[in-house]
Formats: sequence, structure tokens, C-alpha cells
Amino acid sequence: MTYSTLLFSIEDNICTIAIKQEDVVDAHYGTLHYKSGMLSSYGSFSFQYGRVDIRAKCPTGRGFWGTLWLLPISQASRPELDILELLGFQPTHAHLNAHLVGPSDIGTDMVVADLT
Repeated sequence: MTYSTLLFSIEDNICTIAIKQEDVVDAHYGTLHYKSGMLSSYGSFSFQYGRVDIRAKCPTGRGFWGTLWLLPISQASRPELDILELLGFQPTHAHLNAHLVGPSDIGTDMVVADLT
């Protein structure tokens, strides 16, 4: 899957992130068959201390992957905090991970209420 900042809309204070089937060739992963909307605060918002709140309905079904990630302001790939990763075929399993600089990652999976 690839990501686009153009595949979302806001109507009546509700943000909807879209996905579309579109083949994109990636040098590392080969042909990717889907493009998903992505919201980014890069260049407009950052914080060092505090909290992040989200209220969302995640889609169900194989292939859906609802996520909330925190990335460094430099846009480097690490460290990355995965606050929530929800695989659409496992709507009661929340995945939380810290991808740290270097070879070590830490994470856990939690059984939660259905998040769809």
C-alpha cells in the first residue's frame, strides 16, 4: 500500500480517509495494489510533551490497516511510535509498538473491544 495526502475529505466535522485500488510500482516492495489516504501534521504541528487523543471508527476486512503513528519532526523513519495499529481482520486486537533507533523494537498486542 502507498499513501496519499489527497485521499481524504472533511464534511460536517467528520474526516473520512479513502482508499482506492491502484497499482503503484515501488523499488523496494514491488507492485503495490492499493493507495490509502493519509493525514500528516508535518510542517504545521509538533509537540514534545503532552498527549494525543483520537476517536475513530476503523474499517473491517482483510487488507484494512487503521493506524495512528508518531514520527519525528525530521521525518526520519525512527524512532516511530505506533500508538494504534488495527488490522481489519482482527478488530479486537490492538498492536502498539516502539520502533527505536538501532536494532531493537518493543511492542505488544492487546485484546480490546471491537474498534470498528
